[in-house]
Amino acid sequence: MLEAAEPILEIIAQTVDLIGVGIVVFGALKFLVAYARIEARRLGGRECAREIQLARGGLGTYILVALEFMIVSDVISSVVSRTLEALAYLAAVVAVRTAMGYFLGRELREDEESA
Repeated sequence: MLEAAEPILEIIAQTVDLIGVGIVVFGALKFLVAYARIEARRLGGRECAREIQLARGGLGTYILVALEFMIVSDVISSVVSRTLEALAYLAAVVAVRTAMGYFLGRELREDEESA
């Protein structure tokens, strides 16, 4: 039964992965535009450290959302392959991505609290 669904699940996993990449790219482009505007104001003599911190927080949020999508993609991919190697890879990737998400989220919360 699962064998028949494998091609569909692979396409779904790739699509979810691409959505995650798209979120990161969108967030990075949005940050780049905001950063350029902030730097233009800074060159005009304004203090902009807080604005840069807020823009970084926005980028961090996009990265966190993208990581969630990428974890979903990895879970779907491991279901399709059903090998011990794939499960070990999934465990490692999820651990790394979860740790990244945790520390990035903590940093964002600390930045919000210091505001």
